[in-house]
Amino acid sequence: MKRKKLATVPLLAVFAQSAIAQESPKQREGRYDERIREQATEELQKKDTFHGIAVAVEDGIVNLSEKSGCI
Repeated sequence: MKRKKLATVPLLAVFAQSAIAQESPKQREGRYDERIREQATEELQKKDTFHGIAVAVEDGIVNLSEKSGCI
């Protein structure tokens, strides 16, 4: 019985690794995009000068642009 339990541990590890490997590179790259966007927006809102700036994030790259109808 003890031997069966020990044999299932490496098997579970293999399944866990394959599940992680199936996550697409796109999903891994963009994992923190929403958090980065929120933080950048929060920082920009602290200064009146940047209130008309929109933040977009893709794969960790931040793009700043003028919001439509501002200024």
